Formats: sequence, structure tokens, C-alpha cells
Amino acid sequence: MSDARIPHTKIRDAQDRSWTERLLSRFGAEDLEGDQRDEIATTLEILADPRAEAPLAAILADRARPEMLRRAAAWILRSSAARSPPCSATAIGSSRAMLC
Repeated sequence: MSDARIPHTKIRDAQDRSWTERLLSRFGAEDLEGDQRDEIATTLEILADPRAEAPLAAILADRARPEMLRRAAAWILRSSAARSPPCSATAIGSSRAMLC
């Protein structure tokens, strides 16, 4: 997939998390240039999709990966965590449920 075909602005504006898997796949590609990776990282950070946490944590933990990739993964994880609303309890009938 060419990065020119990733509509970052539209994805960000619409908070379109259907792109998360494709963005993660491209983010870890070895042939990706730094500015392209930065653009993808920014989009992933804005989406703050919880489904991205495990793949990003795996990249961060993999010492065989390039340091810049691992740093970018750490940045996304930190930034996304700061943007995500905290879990809150809400009453549903007579029971309480955690919403995350």
C-alpha cells in the first residue's frame, strides 16, 4: 500500500478506527521512510484505538526492531493513553458496569 493513498486527514477528522490494522501494518514496514512513519504515528496517536496497544507494545518490546520504530511505538502508546478517557462506572438497571 502506498502511503500517498492513506487519507490521514480524513481518517483523523472522522476518527475512523477501521484503518487501525492497515496503519499498524504499514507502520512496521521496513521500507517506510521516517516522515511517512511519523505521519502514520500521528494518525494512530489521534485515533487512540485500544486495539493498537498490543501490536505497539510488541514492537516496543522487540529489541530486534530499529530503535526509531520502537521509540515511535512508545510515543504513540504514551500519547494515546493520555488522550483516552478514563474508565467510568455507570448504572445499568440494578447492576453496575465498567465502560472503557
